[in-house]
Amino acid sequence: MDLELAREVFRVLARTPEGMTREELAAALRVGDRQMRDAVALAAEKAAPMGYIIGMDPETNRYVLLNLNASEARTPAKKRQAKRVLAYIRSYFETTYRRYSLMAQAYARAYGESPDVSQPAQPSLFEADPDSILRRVVLAWDRGDQAALEAALREAREAMRVWR
Repeated sequence: MDLELAREVFRVLARTPEGMTREELAAALRVGDRQMRDAVALAAEKAAPMGYIIGMDPETNRYVLLNLNASEARTPAKKRQAKRVLAYIRSYFETTYRRYSLMAQAYARAYGESPDVSQPAQPSLFEADPDSILRRVVLAWDRGDQAALEAALREAREAMRVWR
């Protein structure tokens, strides 16, 4: 995926507090719908550890960027909006899980055994994200949170397969 395009999603939505429709965002990024949605997904992953929610608000039908660190995020309206964005994402997860579950049952009926899918089809999706780990290290250091710092460093060691 294109990290620079994901950064542009963040910049464009940060300049547009009311959010943007799918068409507006794709046009602003000068890409097609599929590439825009992939960039939004990557932007959301990268921004979440820093306290941002990026996604579709189904009530307004607009992509939004919510800064959960801002005092404005404490308002009931922004809290409801954040919940709507999260519920929208969760609905995709639930639909995908339901589809997987039904297909796994079909596999089990056909072959008489449960499918062994312990190896992810896309390993990169399940590997530790170095940017995310580094962000947690820096944030924990800045906050003086020794427990969080140790946890983030432990995760970094595991990801790098380096032990003391």
